[in-house]
Amino acid sequence: MPIPKPTSAQDEQEYISSCIREIIDEYDVEGQAYAVCKGEWDKMTVDENAQQGGVVSASPGSFARTKFIFAPKGKEKMNDFMNRCMNDIQVRERKTNRISRANFCYCMYQDFYVMSIGKRWK
Repeated sequence: MPIPKPTSAQDEQEYISSCIREIIDEYDVEGQAYAVCKGEWDKMTVDENAQQGGVVSASPGSFARTKFIFAPKGKEKMNDFMNRCMNDIQVRERKTNRISRANFCYCMYQDFYVMSIGKRWK
């Protein structure tokens, strides 16, 4: 049975509940139907983000997207940036889990580093 596609009229909870009811008989491992439906929802929101150019939802179920960026200052070294980023209030609010916050900060630093290399090649 194909996985049902989310519609813009549904919020995440409505979609996942209806999706699980439709496909639950096909999955014997507990939580697998949820994972499939959640993955389909996430895929839909990623597709929306790609069309709108953002990555972070303004509110749950919203299709308005904005991108949250935390950039290094000038020639800031990685350790200094990581300390500043990990302790920033806005980053802490958006990334409550310490591991996801560290990953976010590391990626922001690496993105900035890669962009600065590209500028020098022009």
